[in-house]
Formats: sequence, structure tokens, C-alpha cells
Amino acid sequence: MSGTQYFIGDFDGTQFSLDSLFDIDLKEKGAFWLDWGRDNYAGVTWSDDSWEPASRKFMGWMSNWDYAQVVPTQKWRSAMTLPRDILLTDFKGSPRLRSPIDFYETELKDTLWFGFDVEDAENGRLEIHDKIDDFNGLASLNINLIPEEIEGNEIGVELYNDIGESYKCWYNFNDQKLYSDRTNAGKNDFSEKFAREIHVAEVENPISYEVNDKEHMHIEMIFDHSSAELNINFGRTLMTDIFFPTKNFTKLALISDGPFKLWEVRMTKKKSIWRKKENNSKK
Repeated sequence: MSGTQYFIGDFDGTQFSLDSLFDIDLKEKGAFWLDWGRDNYAGVTWSDDSWEPASRKFMGWMSNWDYAQVVPTQKWRSAMTLPRDILLTDFKGSPRLRSPIDFYETELKDTLWFGFDVEDAENGRLEIHDKIDDFNGLASLNINLIPEEIEGNEIGVELYNDIGESYKCWYNFNDQKLYSDRTNAGKNDFSEKFAREIHVAEVENPISYEVNDKEHMHIEMIFDHSSAELNINFGRTLMTDIFFPTKNFTKLALISDGPFKLWEVRMTKKKSIWRKKENNSKK
């Protein structure tokens, strides 16, 4: 298994000492992960970029040594995650890292579809875009919600196609955990370790901010044809997983186990960095 843990403390040039409060939490939880998914490893960090000179950036390898050499791809294997900031924050007085994804900090952005301010889904399912294949690249789905307006125990997203394959992710309000399910997301017979279980992440702080005395939560899913980067409350909890549908996912739905109302849903698109091939044939 490949993954990236983090530790917070002081380094005097010779010895690293854990922060005392972080040490207490670490002994209780066992580990703190920069990303809870299976496909973010061996991150490269750098600082002093032109946008934020004092910031530290992180970009991970989007794969896992359990199956990296046998994934069903052609021409190349694996990709990199989107760049992420690494920020020091706290949880109930104890230090933590927060790692928001830099989806909006480049000029390669195009607003493709803007959702609604408030929408009801009485049957626990809301189809919000039935032609996501039109994106042909990288897109971001942002959901802002008020937990008390979700009548069920869960809220999530499903990417799916017309041959029964799907990728699902959801947050459970009872156990405060984020789930990522690629067990039915397409090709998985290349490795018994690839899709043998649903991946789970602990969400320490499910509340992002308050408006008019109401608690709000932010969920972001950044996805393309074969990967999803999940982001809870602007980098508090992250989860990255890859998948290989045999046919592109062309539909997207918000899902729950009960009626729900959403405060805001927004979808935006990245323009591809690949240039289209020019037709140089003579007429």
C-alpha cells in the first residue's frame, strides 16, 4: 500500500520533536494522512511560486505500487494530482495540516455550467448533468449544503454510464466519514488489490463555516475520465482514487438515502492542455 502520512513538530537541524498536542492525538488515532485515498503518493513539494510567495505546494503521484505496473492504460501509466497548498491549521487547539486544491489558480478555467441556489430532491436523487462527456477533460463539482436540511444519513455523488458502471462517493453524517467506491467503476480484474473494498476517510471537522447561525459544509469533487480528487471543507479531508470505466461516464447525479435540499451546486471546467491536431491535408 502507498500513502502519505504527516507529522507536525519542530526541527532544530538535527532532531525532530513532535508537537505535544499533536503527539497525544497521534497516539489516539494511529496516523494522520495527507490524503486518505489509494492514489496519492510520493508527493513533490516546492515553494515561492509567483502567486503566493510564502506558500508551500504539493503534487502527488496518482497511483499505488500495489497495482501501478498493471493498470489497463496505453502509451503511459499514471498521472499527477492537481497542485495543493500545504497550510498549518488547528482542530480544537491541536495542530493539523490543511491542503486545499489549486483548481482555480490558473488561467485554464472555463465556467461550463452554473447550478442552482436551492434545489429539492424529494426522492433522494437529483440528476444534475446528463452530458458530462461534453467536458472532455477535467471538471470540478462544488456542493455547499446545510447539514440540517439533509433528511437522510448520507449525501454524495455518482458518476455513471449506460452500461451499469459507476463511481460513487458520499459523506455519512452519523459516523462523520467520507466514502469512495470504485468497486463497480469498470475494469478491475488486473489486480485483486485495486477494488476489493470501499475506501474510507475520517472527517474530523465536518463544518466549514456558519451563515445566519446555520452550519454549512463544503464538498468538492474534481474529476476526469479516470480519476476523482475529493475535498471536504477546503482541504480539511482529501481522498484521491483512480478508476477505469470501459465506457466513459456520461451522467452525474447527487444521491442520498432520503430527501435533501442543497444551498448551492456549481460545476466548472478546465480547458485541456493538449492542443488539437491540425488538419494539414490538402483539399
